[in-house]
Amino acid sequence: MLKVMIDTNIFISGLFFSGKPRKVLIQALDDEICLIVSEDVIDETQRIISKKFSDSKQLPKAMALFYAIISKSEVIEREKYQEMVSVALKDLSIRDVKDAPILACALFYSPDCFITGDKDFDPLKGRVKFDILSVSDYLAG
Repeated sequence: MLKVMIDTNIFISGLFFSGKPRKVLIQALDDEICLIVSEDVIDETQRIISKKFSDSKQLPKAMALFYAIISKSEVIEREKYQEMVSVALKDLSIRDVKDAPILACALFYSPDCFITGDKDFDPLKGRVKFDILSVSDYLAG
């Protein structure tokens, strides 16, 4: 089964909007892929939801979907990939410091692909052992 890691932006978009990111989440629910989620992505997703979507009419449905997906995902604990944060920052020079733990998890786990809408990961394509893809590229593949 394909091991797919997603970034926070994919999670948020898939939870609150129909479209391509939602298709990835549905694949995880339908056991078509093994979804890999870092503790940092879970925490960041929850922070963004409480900050930007707390008054959304879709909040109950989105949270039910969130918890259903988490229960079917392989959650990687922060302590497992913490050592890789320095590699993400120093060796790979990730531009945004907030992205370093997410990249660290991907480096630790080495999924088949990492799906993100964050262009800060683009310079890393070909420099890591996994594919970094947009949702469109992943679904077209």
